[in-house]
Amino acid sequence: MKYLKSVLFVVIMSLVLACDKDDDKAESETGPEEGIISLKVDGSQFSTSSSTTTITSAEQNGITGLQISGSEISSGKVINILVVNFTGEGTYAMEGTPFQDAPSVGIYSEIDVANNALKQWVAPHGTGGNVGTVVFTSVSETNVKGTFSFTGQNLDDESFKVVTEGTFNLDR
Repeated sequence: MKYLKSVLFVVIMSLVLACDKDDDKAESETGPEEGIISLKVDGSQFSTSSSTTTITSAEQNGITGLQISGSEISSGKVINILVVNFTGEGTYAMEGTPFQDAPSVGIYSEIDVANNALKQWVAPHGTGGNVGTVVFTSVSETNVKGTFSFTGQNLDDESFKVVTEGTFNLDR
């Protein structure tokens, strides 16, 4: 009887652990929702609309540039991620001088149409060092997936916005 209880206990625990692993696997395989960019800005969630989210690339002199952008029209929030010399899967730092020698650039914008106002927070910025990254975890002919985070600085008032938990899953 003691042997039967032990076997039964092992079988039940195996089933419980197997179910837990399957749930974890299914969750991690789904990743970010397809067609949108999702992120937090200073802790507040924001997701782009699939109709306003794009990924574009261009090549010039053997260097490929890649841009991911999207907006949430109702709030006027916009996110742009630009990568210079995109070579595929990997980590691209947001360091250096934007639009000059930075391997990647993050721009978070807030548009106030009623007041005709635009505020932007850019990374990298004047504080120096690496202030963010964009990581491409999966790149194919038809899709790109990845994550990003950065601290952007507004060049007008020198305020900062912290962008965290950024994810994208976009068809090319």
